[in-house]
Amino acid sequence: NGDGGSLLRAGMTAKHIASAKDGDVVIAHINQPTHEAGEGVVRGLLALKARGVIFTRLDDPAFNAPSN
Repeated sequence: NGDGGSLLRAGMTAKHIASAKDGDVVIAHINQPTHEAGEGVVRGLLALKARGVIFTRLDDPAFNAPSN
């Protein structure tokens, strides 16, 4: 859970999301405008983009699930 159900502070949310590895699925609940988690989601996603991470939708026909 990327943002602790929207209860984590922005810094911790950003850290959780930015630490995602290849094949990870990050779930976040950014539907609480008064919580800091939304800012952390943005910061975490920007950090992943800066690392060169490519995002995909799970319903994309070209998506290849990692074999664990």
